Amino acid sequence: MNKEDIINFFNKRITIVILPTEQCNFRCIYCYEKFENNKMNRKVIDALKNFLEKRMIDLDSLRVIWFGGEPLLAYDTVLEIMEYINSKTIEGVPKIEGFMVTNGYLLNLDKAKKLTELHVNEFQITLDGDEDIHNRRRINIGKRCTFNVIWNNIKSILNSNIPLKIYLRIHLSSDNIESVKSLLNRIKREIELPSNLIISFARLGKYGSDYDKYLNTMNNNSILKELVNYANSLGLKIGYPDLKTSLCYASLPTSFVIRSNGKLSKCTLLLRDEINTVGELKEDGSLNLYQDKIRWWSRGFFSGNSNELICPAQPSEFFYNLKVFGDLKE
Repeated sequence: MNKEDIINFFNKRITIVILPTEQCNFRCIYCYEKFENNKMNRKVIDALKNFLEKRMIDLDSLRVIWFGGEPLLAYDTVLEIMEYINSKTIEGVPKIEGFMVTNGYLLNLDKAKKLTELHVNEFQITLDGDEDIHNRRRINIGKRCTFNVIWNNIKSILNSNIPLKIYLRIHLSSDNIESVKSLLNRIKREIELPSNLIISFARLGKYGSDYDKYLNTMNNNSILKELVNYANSLGLKIGYPDLKTSLCYASLPTSFVIRSNGKLSKCTLLLRDEINTVGELKEDGSLNLYQDKIRWWSRGFFSGNSNELICPAQPSEFFYNLKVFGDLKE
């Protein structure tokens, strides 16, 4: 397959990351976001619909990733856009895949059912260990504890028969390992149907928050392997969203982050970095792209450099974990 064939392939299968709001109901102590933009307004929503109408005609598949902020603060916008997307399919074409990154606080059973009906059937929720550690780090905007609400939502969803998956991202630091083990035991004890719960471990990193200097990061591969083995011994499933590919969507020429103000980015981490503003969504649904920046983000796609494909911005957590899990499989 030559480069032209590859480009045509990805033109038929696109991923868009949508930020319906950049506000959040949490104030996690290590968060790097600044919450500068609000909810998507009517002008941007209509422009996004125009873009989708134009692009969906020629697609084989459309993957929509909902991100934020906290996307469920704009639940009405998520529903409106997903209902629009589903109305534009003809006999299941293009295939719609929906994924949401949420803190889980607002993801109750009714919302999970409705979103799954609209093909948003994979959710990533983060916990920082069991109740003790989590409630110190992932507090809400009112500085209240959040663990019990999130955990009860997870339990009610997974103990129902809704056909979805929850990727439970568990943050690791040097001071929460025992709390993580306690959480794994809680999962085994309290969730009746864990087969649609996939656990992933992610080291906390320093990404520019005011708390970075106090963060106890964890760089010990043996501890990560120990936790993986411990989870396996409990019969829990370990994995990562999209483990079938190590390509970052930011490295693909046809993938974009559509921000709540209509600006286009490539990466959800570097939202305040100028190199990450790569264009804007116009009212008629066309994209005004800054081609020099697009070429920079997509350089690995054309060079074949694996590191640039995995993370065009910097060495990635995903690549680190692939190497660790590769060691485990050997």
